[in-house]
Amino acid sequence: MEALLASDDSSYPVGEILIDPILLKKPYGSELQKLAEKKHIPIMQIKRYQFEQISIEQTPQGILAVCDIPQRSNDERLGDFLTYKGTILYLDNVQDPGNCGTLIRSTAAFGATGVVIGEGTAKLFNPKVIRATAGAFLHIPIIDLGHRESADIIKKFIHSNFEVLVSSADGVLVDKVPIAGRTLLVIGNEGNGVRKSIVDIAHRKISIPIAQNIESLNAAVAGSVILYILQSKSK
Repeated sequence: MEALLASDDSSYPVGEILIDPILLKKPYGSELQKLAEKKHIPIMQIKRYQFEQISIEQTPQGILAVCDIPQRSNDERLGDFLTYKGTILYLDNVQDPGNCGTLIRSTAAFGATGVVIGEGTAKLFNPKVIRATAGAFLHIPIIDLGHRESADIIKKFIHSNFEVLVSSADGVLVDKVPIAGRTLLVIGNEGNGVRKSIVDIAHRKISIPIAQNIESLNAAVAGSVILYILQSKSK
């Protein structure tokens, strides 16, 4: 439903919908069908066993949307990101798809500008990442540059006058950091943090206050808290 509602302006327009006929008989299915017809998006009815053949889920819900992906490559779209203002999230070696998707969702929820999926990070089109975004990937620009060295990409942001902040347990408390007009926030690997080649060129290491008897927070939780604080300070 969210993909349909966003289809006109989204980077991922819906091409067609596959649906179990049983679902069409329910109020939700009927509402979805009316919206698809209004937007001239075709609906194909297929059987449950067919869903089980094409879906990676063991118990598919009985509905799939076939969406286009952006026509311009991720490398081409990087140029757009270098012109953005506000806060951009950079994910460095965030390997857990759930963490990756949750951070994308938080970025959209807190009004940040975009997300860069960096070296070693779970792929955007990993189904677990998409599900964890809960539809948020439709509402915020995202580029996947996992095929390029993170330090090289970070340097491009620095040359475009972005202040690079990296999350680190030994960093300055984020609520005491002045916010620049252009900020690149780097969240690192769940176990090892941000890679050294990025830390060495970053402007500042930042952290969030936690109880002394707790060593660290989950990457998605820590990143979400930092995003919230940065966006609150920028208003």
